[in-house]
Amino acid sequence: MKSIYHLLFALFFISACGGGSNANSPETPAPTPIPPTIEPPSQPPMQNDTSIYNKPTNYNVTAISIEHLKSEISSASAGDVIALANGTYVDVELDITKDGVIVVAETSGSVFIEGSSTIELSGDDIIFEGFTFINGQPKQNKGAIIINGHRNRVTNCKIDHFDNEGNDYKWISFNNDATYGEIDHCTFTGKQTEGALLVVWRNNENAQYHKIYRNIFSDHQYNPINDVNNDTNGWEAIRVGTSAQSQSSSYSTVEYNYFFDINGEIEIISNKSGHNTYQYNTFESSSGMLTLRHGNNCVVDSNYFLIDNTSGGGIRIIDKGHTITNNYIEGAKSNSNARGAIALSSSLKDGVLSGYWEVSDVTIANNTVINSAQSLHYGSNSKRYPPKSATIRNNLIRNNIDGDGEADFIKVAESRDENNAGELLNIVNPTYENNFFFGSPNLGLPEGTPAGIELIEVELSKNNNGQYFASEDSLNVGAPEIERLGFDSSVGSSF
Repeated sequence: MKSIYHLLFALFFISACGGGSNANSPETPAPTPIPPTIEPPSQPPMQNDTSIYNKPTNYNVTAISIEHLKSEISSASAGDVIALANGTYVDVELDITKDGVIVVAETSGSVFIEGSSTIELSGDDIIFEGFTFINGQPKQNKGAIIINGHRNRVTNCKIDHFDNEGNDYKWISFNNDATYGEIDHCTFTGKQTEGALLVVWRNNENAQYHKIYRNIFSDHQYNPINDVNNDTNGWEAIRVGTSAQSQSSSYSTVEYNYFFDINGEIEIISNKSGHNTYQYNTFESSSGMLTLRHGNNCVVDSNYFLIDNTSGGGIRIIDKGHTITNNYIEGAKSNSNARGAIALSSSLKDGVLSGYWEVSDVTIANNTVINSAQSLHYGSNSKRYPPKSATIRNNLIRNNIDGDGEADFIKVAESRDENNAGELLNIVNPTYENNFFFGSPNLGLPEGTPAGIELIEVELSKNNNGQYFASEDSLNVGAPEIERLGFDSSVGSSF
C-alpha cells in the first residue's frame, strides 16, 4: 500500500513540507502531501540467494582421519564431495587449498572438532558444511575458521563455547583478500572471551561482497576475567572492516540473522567500512546496538529490535551518507550518553581514523520506535561537534502505550569538550517531514516543535509478532510489518 501512495503523491511533492503542529495544537491535521517512502540504494548482486545448502547424499569418499582427509583433498577434482567420518577430532590443523571441493561432515552435526583447532579455506569455490567446534579454542588468533580465497562458503556449522580463558581471538574471519565469501545457516553460541566473534578484515581498498545470512548469534557475554586489554572493547558479535580502511567500501551484506542475549559491549555489530547493508535481522534481549562506527553510505533497513533491559539500544550512527529505513525498535530504555533507539553521534571532526567522524547527510525514514527513552538521541557520545543535515521523515514514535512511563522523544546531548562544555549538540540544518510522535508531554528540542513533527496520536495495530504499526497505510508513517526471527525460524544450523 505504501508504494501506491508513493506514486500518488510523488507528482505533487516539490519541496520539504512540514506541519506546523506543536504541543499546544494537537488537533492540527496531518500535513499534505505525504513525503514518499525512502527506498534504500540497491547493492551489487551477491553470489547466491539465501537458500539453504542442498547437501549431496552421495560422497566420493569418506575419510576416517584428518590425515586421510588431507590426502583425499589433495587428489580431488573440482566438484568432488569428501566427507569426514562421524566422530571427534582433536587439535585439527587443516588448510583446504583445492579449488571447488566440497568438504562435509558424514552426518551434519556428528563430526566434532575439539582441542586447539583451526580450519582454513584457502582455495576458491569451496563449500564447508556440517561441523561442530566444541571443547576447545581456536589455534590461531583469527579464528576456528578462516576464509581466504574467493566464493568460499561455510554453511550449517556450529561453534559452541569454543573458548579458553585469558585469550583474545576470533571465531570466524574473512581474511584480507577474500571476496564473495558466505557464512550461512550457522549457530554461534557461548563466546565469553575477548575478540569479535566474526570479522571481515580489510588491509586494502578492494570491494569484498561478503554475505552473512540466516545465522544465530547467542549467549555472547562480556567477562572481565577475560578482558585481556582491560578496556571492555573488542567484544562485538560481528565487525565488518577495520579503522585503517574505514573510508573504503566493503560492499558486504548482513541479513536475516538472529541475535539473542548479546552482551559483549555497546557494538553488537561494528561497521568499519563503506557501502555495507544490514537488513532483516532481529536483535532481542541484548545490551548493545547496531553501530555504524566508521565508514560511509551504509544501509540499515527493516531490522527488528526488541529490548528488555536498560542498557540496550537500536542503531548508532557515525560518519556520512547512511540510510536508516523501515526499522522497528521497541523498549530502548537506556539513559546512557552513547545509546538510544536511534542515536546520531557527535564528532571530533574528520581526522584520526580511529576517532569519531562527522555525522552528515543521513536519512532516517519510515522507522517505528515504541516505548523507548531517547527515541532519537542527537549528539550522543558528547564530543565537540554536532551532527549535520539529517533528513528525518515518515517516522512513528509512540511512548507509554502500556503505562510504563513517559520520556522525552528526543534527547539533545551537551558537549563535554572543555572549550564549549554545556553547548547543546542539536542537529545542524535538519529536515523534518511527516513524523508523528505521541505519548509523552515533551518533545525534547530546545526550540520547540518544528514543522514536520506532529504530536498527534496515530491509530495502531499489533500483529502476532508483537509489532505495532500504523493502522492507516495512507499516512505512510513508520515501519511496515517485519518478520521477527527466533530460534524456531529458518536460521541457524540444523543441529
